[in-house]
Amino acid sequence: MCFLKKSFITIIQLSLVLTSASGLAHQKQQVNEKTSKGKPNIVWLVSEDNSSHYLAHFFKGGAKAPNIEALAETGITFDNAFSNGAVCSVARTTLATGVYAPKLAAQYHRKMAHSEPKNGFKFFHQYLREAGYFTANNAKTDYNILIDDNGWSKSKRKSSWQDREHTEQPFFYMESKSHTHEGSLHFKKMTPEKLGHDPKAVTLPDYLQDTEISRYTYAHYLDRMVAMDDWVGSVVSKLAKDNLLDDTFVFYFGDHGGVLPRSKGYLFDSGLRVPLVVHIPKNYAHLTDFKQGSRTAGIVDFVDLSATAINLAGIPIPEHLDGTPFLGVNTSAKMVAESDESIAYADRFDEKVDLIRSLRKGKYLYNRNYQPHLPHGAQNQYRYRQMAYRDWREQYQLGKLNAAQSQFFEPKQLEELYDVENDPHQVNNLAGKAEYKALLVNLRQSLQRQLKAMPDLGFYPESYLLTHAFENPTTFSQQQQKDIAKLITIADMALQPFDQVKQRLAKLLTSKDVMQQFWAIKTAATFKQQAKSLSAQITALLKADNPYVKYAAAEYLAQVEQSNMTDTLIALLNATNNEIFAVEVMGSLTFYQMYYGKNYQVDPSKINLQVESTLNIRNQLKFFTQQFNAS
Repeated sequence: MCFLKKSFITIIQLSLVLTSASGLAHQKQQVNEKTSKGKPNIVWLVSEDNSSHYLAHFFKGGAKAPNIEALAETGITFDNAFSNGAVCSVARTTLATGVYAPKLAAQYHRKMAHSEPKNGFKFFHQYLREAGYFTANNAKTDYNILIDDNGWSKSKRKSSWQDREHTEQPFFYMESKSHTHEGSLHFKKMTPEKLGHDPKAVTLPDYLQDTEISRYTYAHYLDRMVAMDDWVGSVVSKLAKDNLLDDTFVFYFGDHGGVLPRSKGYLFDSGLRVPLVVHIPKNYAHLTDFKQGSRTAGIVDFVDLSATAINLAGIPIPEHLDGTPFLGVNTSAKMVAESDESIAYADRFDEKVDLIRSLRKGKYLYNRNYQPHLPHGAQNQYRYRQMAYRDWREQYQLGKLNAAQSQFFEPKQLEELYDVENDPHQVNNLAGKAEYKALLVNLRQSLQRQLKAMPDLGFYPESYLLTHAFENPTTFSQQQQKDIAKLITIADMALQPFDQVKQRLAKLLTSKDVMQQFWAIKTAATFKQQAKSLSAQITALLKADNPYVKYAAAEYLAQVEQSNMTDTLIALLNATNNEIFAVEVMGSLTFYQMYYGKNYQVDPSKINLQVESTLNIRNQLKFFTQQFNAS
């Protein structure tokens, strides 16, 4: 569901809501006379790293999952459910807060520091606890923010609804399991004789090369889906044994997409579309007009899940939540069916730095790449532990891939537009086709408005946010909303002809606002050879006092003038006391070394860090050392 959707309800929809609310209120009065308590229980069962593509209930070729399918028979299947972030800590931060992560400076994975919202900011389950719910979590949290009260009555392994004070106390229970986590594909050898699924029978996506490793990995992952389904069945059986299913909404969903190559971490359906099935309890069927066994194509996403839980509990929805409930009073199946938008974000993933935003509108997916020179397949130590990832990169380096399979390792386009129905794996970019121009512009402008309204803190470097925003991101974002809008406008000058923006860019290069200078340089770099008229002015900025301006200037000169900026970047790296800035600069060094050849080789002996050696930094140093020793 779209950002600020609460503000865009039409008169017709409002009429439907009021009519629905009146009918539901009457039904609720009747049903509550027959039930023993006034509030439903709510259970979230969350599997890790799996998109809905791997389940036959959602897509042909997926694994059979009888327990999830049984839940669907007594509830609702959401065919278009999306995570707003394509990686776990970012996705789970949105789940726990009901707020878009870039509003909280919490869109980075793995966090190198916690963002700390103030002024009474709460996790959504804290509202449930304050309303009398027992809130139990078993046991993963993985949030990118830190607040005084984590909202849980109990959060540890083996936590259970059975721990509540008395059997009449309503509960919210969340359990996560890692059967399908990315780590399950970090095997070191193939053992096809042990598989339950036949590698020869799987259908690979268009973007992935057809090799023995790819097929084995896919089949192996389908086996993991079966194990995950067994877990879902075991939890539902425990609820049934405790005579709770008639009083409990049971949500099963994945925490984001994954986990074969080009899924987890990337803003395609393979990284964002999640399985979502909700069991409707008999005693609280009045809280929705969905029928048992129904399916809906309406788009729902993670910011909607917390609002839905709060609404089911009969609690007023806090104003700061970004989502809209899709179950409970004042909702209807018709309204859900008409919902057709979701936005998503991808930023730093471990040591891999990027900035991408997307808007899903009906059957179309629009992606905006703000750092198009960076390939999706850039180095990430954790990512390339997977044999299928390493094999894919090796096949690319050997020139054995077709165009669709090579896209992952090549520079991105500024904009991407996909017809997901006709191009389910998003390999045919329609952004440059004349017949789609009006649609492209419409989606572009809609995304621009939503990012400015959010406001999206991702347009400041993460290292800048560490020192300026992490201690109180909500206040900072509101104070800087107008400035953020200006930065987005500067970034989107890249979408106009260079002749129309070069004078404005030249003026912005002299701005006293460091971030405006920073984005003017980055935008100029997207024009490549067209921007050479600005090169002298940008070269002079290598002498600027501000490290962000120097950093952007060095990147511009490497991309536009093909200048070897390795020593300049190493000097910036050695001079900083900001560990996140060090990761950002090292990311650039890694990119130039991988894609610009041996002349950009990094000599690890020249790196003399002034910052703590975190995991991300150690991963990059390890890469530099391996490459240097191999040269």
